[in-house]
Amino acid sequence: MTYVFDSKQPLFIYGIGNVGRQDDGLGWAFIEALEDNPPSNVETFRNYQLNIEDAEIISHYSQVLFVDASKSESVETFRCRAVEPYASLSFTSHYLSMESVLALCQNVYNKTPVTHVIEIRGYAWELQQGLTNQAQQNLDMAVGFFKNRIKSAYADLS
Repeated sequence: MTYVFDSKQPLFIYGIGNVGRQDDGLGWAFIEALEDNPPSNVETFRNYQLNIEDAEIISHYSQVLFVDASKSESVETFRCRAVEPYASLSFTSHYLSMESVLALCQNVYNKTPVTHVIEIRGYAWELQQGLTNQAQQNLDMAVGFFKNRIKSAYADLS
């Protein structure tokens, strides 16, 4: 996991998900965990899915962190990875990938923020509110990982 937070630049954190579908709400829960004691120079936002308009939103930031639930078995608890612009041919009015939003930002606004995603492993997706116990544990680890990166960035300024 190679995520480095630059405390000199504002960070935009975008939580993706649906709290009415169990672990799909992990992106929003991540944002909620930060809102109790928000880090300096961090702005948060949450939405059910990425849209074309999000390219304009992220164009105002030099660094962006998406947070989303993952169904992938290759994600044991959570993982952080870089997101690179990639213009997909699967544009729809209902879903865009992070890579597609970043490509739109680059092509339309001539901006390419340093972008990462924290994918948090989820297990249940039914129409029900509340995270599973395993997903909550994974969320806690992901939030701890992020907060440690924030502390490290500010310590480097001393």
